[in-house]
Amino acid sequence: MRNKGDYQSLMRQASKFKVVKLNDAQAYAAQVTAKTLVLEWGRRTGKTTIRGYRWREVNRQMPRSSGVFVGPSYKDILSRIIPSIISGLEMFGLYNELHYFIGKRPPRSWRQTWGTAYMPPEDHSHYITFWTGVGIHLVSQDVKGDGRGLTTDFVDVDEMSKLNGEKLASDVFPTMSGTAKKKFKHQPLFGSRLLTGTVALDQEGAWYQKIEEKADIDPKRFRFLKATCLLNSENLMD
Repeated sequence: MRNKGDYQSLMRQASKFKVVKLNDAQAYAAQVTAKTLVLEWGRRTGKTTIRGYRWREVNRQMPRSSGVFVGPSYKDILSRIIPSIISGLEMFGLYNELHYFIGKRPPRSWRQTWGTAYMPPEDHSHYITFWTGVGIHLVSQDVKGDGRGLTTDFVDVDEMSKLNGEKLASDVFPTMSGTAKKKFKHQPLFGSRLLTGTVALDQEGAWYQKIEEKADIDPKRFRFLKATCLLNSENLMD
């Protein structure tokens, strides 16, 4: 995978299929069609796998779309969360610096074969670029107003119990006004929100639990799933 060469030659080397085993919680989450999906899952339950699956689906359903990924800080995102995302994407055959680049543009010689987002940024330092043109903005909640002014098609949030729900509601969720509404409006992941994290340790971090009440009332629009790593024991032992 690390051999030098043009993009299309490397893609041919990567075209191998493998079976990804999903635990019960992952299999259920993968089939959810509600626009808002909350996963209150314990560590090692398999959130990384679901994120890899959904990001692959975004590339399939909505080439050239834009999304936003939110974490507590850039330090957390870049040093702790991104490595797990890379692992999750590899499970579904998407490789860093082959199918996507983090914080930089693809090589100039590759760009003529890559798609371009409908609304790409000028600065790629906090941006993930995929070969289909899909782009994901990395947003840190410890930077005041970070995320405001973006136009996106989907939102992905990690470590939700460490985030401020009011800031998400004011800075991030309104960005989902759509970069190409007419093109994407019938796609399941257009306008979707994925929120993941472990159980909140205090009331301030439990803001997302209000979504559970909405899920009880309107499960077609909201889905709230709880699970522990016991459901992932078979995968953990592999």
